Amino acid sequence: MYNIHFYVCFLFLAFFIGVFCLLILSVVAWNNSLKTKKQITLASINSKVKLARTSKDLEVVYDKFLAHFKKIPENNFQEWIQCVCDLIVTDLASLDMIIQLKEELENENPTRRKEIANTVALVLKNKKN
Repeated sequence: MYNIHFYVCFLFLAFFIGVFCLLILSVVAWNNSLKTKKQITLASINSKVKLARTSKDLEVVYDKFLAHFKKIPENNFQEWIQCVCDLIVTDLASLDMIIQLKEELENENPTRRKEIANTVALVLKNKKN
């Protein structure tokens, strides 16, 4: 039989190794839950545009759109262009913001430059009326 201090030290060592493993596993699980929680789609951007009450809210949505959808998705151009139209048609959108949006989208998508310019011009024309 060993001294009581040996058993106490072994007990503390096992306890701290278990707590350390539990801490590592909880941090990994928390990090994974954060990654899967925030998926931004064109539909979510459209709904946020419609819910925007101030120009600050619209700027946040505008920045998220440019961060995630500056380049046109391959298979859903119509949904993308509808989202652009919704960003432009709101009363909260300023002319400077619209022009900046148009230029950034045209520069990022040179093959669809004419379609983007025509759509923005048409939406602005209808917005004025």
